[in-house]
Amino acid sequence: VMAFYRDSDGDGFGNPLVEVCVATEGYVNNLNDCNDTNGAVYPGATELADGIDNDCDGAIDERGVLQVSAGFVHTCAVLDDNTLQCWGGNSAGQLGDGTIIERLSPTSVPGLISVVGIGLEGSYEGNHTCAVLNDGTVQCWGNNNAGQLGDGTTTDRHSPTPVPGLIGVRQIGLGNNYTCALLNDGAVQCWGWNDDGQLGDGTTTDRHSPTLVYGLAGVVGIGLGSGG
Repeated sequence: VMAFYRDSDGDGFGNPLVEVCVATEGYVNNLNDCNDTNGAVYPGATELADGIDNDCDGAIDERGVLQVSAGFVHTCAVLDDNTLQCWGGNSAGQLGDGTIIERLSPTSVPGLISVVGIGLEGSYEGNHTCAVLNDGTVQCWGNNNAGQLGDGTTTDRHSPTPVPGLIGVRQIGLGNNYTCALLNDGAVQCWGWNDDGQLGDGTTTDRHSPTLVYGLAGVVGIGLGSGG
């Protein structure tokens, strides 16, 4: 005899404790939903670092974390499937979830599926974020008042936005309203705020797109200050 189970949240899996023997609206023949009030929780769902057993396997938050980076008011983690989750302050969209809503628990950054490195601004009220993808490109989001997102504008972005023309990146660093990238060939490019010449291009002109740091070759690592 086929059994059907109450599916209160419409996720296709039913509560094993509520069973009928005939097909009935609101009942399904898949069972073992461990939380029939949350449509994002069911057997086989993606496990998130949110304090919930999302996939109903009896374990909570069993996701591997490849990297964690903390800014002044927000934090992000690269998970073992190379997706990204962020949480904390979000006044400029620095969490990358398309909103400016503060998040008190890890929240997925939509559209990023191949993250291999991240950088967060750590200065006072620092609020921009960048990610290096496995193809060597970079996407940034959040505050962009000095062009620190590198997209050629000074418009804040609430979702990941590609940095045009930047390829072959192996490391990203974020300072106080500016950003630098170390390339695979050992060169460095920087952009954003440049009042003290921190971009290394021989000027004090802000740059809204990646700009080569003159005279550097064979660089193996970068670090940016977060003061000011």
